[in-house]
Amino acid sequence: MLKVLKDKLSLINCICNAYPSHDWKMWKFSLLPREWWKNEQNQTQFLRWLRDNVPTYNNLENWYRITHSEIRKHGGAGLLFVGKPLQEIIMDVFKHDHKWDRWKFSYLPISWLQDPALQRQYLDWVFTEAGLKSLEDWYRFKVSSMRRFKGGDY
Repeated sequence: MLKVLKDKLSLINCICNAYPSHDWKMWKFSLLPREWWKNEQNQTQFLRWLRDNVPTYNNLENWYRITHSEIRKHGGAGLLFVGKPLQEIIMDVFKHDHKWDRWKFSYLPISWLQDPALQRQYLDWVFTEAGLKSLEDWYRFKVSSMRRFKGGDY
């Protein structure tokens, strides 16, 4: 039997197949291989479970403040190593459930900060939120005001 169970996933599959009536949450297995997380369906299943079972995340606005330690606490450590920013995965999974503003996440990947298109979206949003009326109003806009729009956090 041990020869058949050569790797972590084989053991997990063996357990799940032996008890098929149980609603298995794969991410709760401590030995789940990281490769499992590369599958987008698995990512979706975990994040939707998190939304539905952790009251803080029932409100998608709260996902802007999710931390890596929170993801790890609920069994999603492998999700942090799929080669894609967590924020991007969240936005993909819940793209039909919420209109996301990337700059509202409490942590932004460097690649986003250097993206001119994202910078423009952010400045357009600040322009509206700050009540600016024309581009000339930017001359009087203070750098310190950016903190109000999370622009000073990054």
